Amino acid sequence: MRTFRTRRIHARGLSTVEMLVTISVVMLLGAMVVLAFGRTDRARVEAQAAEFALFVTQTRQLAAETGQVQVIAYDARAGRFSTRNRELVIDPSVTAEANAPDWPLSIRPSGETGGAVLALVSDDVRRVVVVDWLSGRAEVKR
Repeated sequence: MRTFRTRRIHARGLSTVEMLVTISVVMLLGAMVVLAFGRTDRARVEAQAAEFALFVTQTRQLAAETGQVQVIAYDARAGRFSTRNRELVIDPSVTAEANAPDWPLSIRPSGETGGAVLALVSDDVRRVVVVDWLSGRAEVKR
């Protein structure tokens, strides 16, 4: 008479329960990976938007300190914003959509600008940076 122990040793393959547990674990890991990649796109776009807003704010501050008009130029091919002293390169995986009439953006010592709108897009994530024409403040909007 065979006991349970000897039958288990001679058994081949996986039981249904073992197979379901394995599939569940693989699906759970796959879902975690998909969510992690979605967050990196969002984080990348938000970081670029914040970095551009800071670039405008620092340029505005420089205009106020020196008493001279500061100009931010945009090179769409290189994905680069630049002033006489500094530049900001946009991540290649992020697309910058700038309104053509707004560039180059001149910032007067009083803070006034012509106003500008810059959209940063990566896949389905979009952030818009608006530069106020009167104060020159840059604000990130969703």
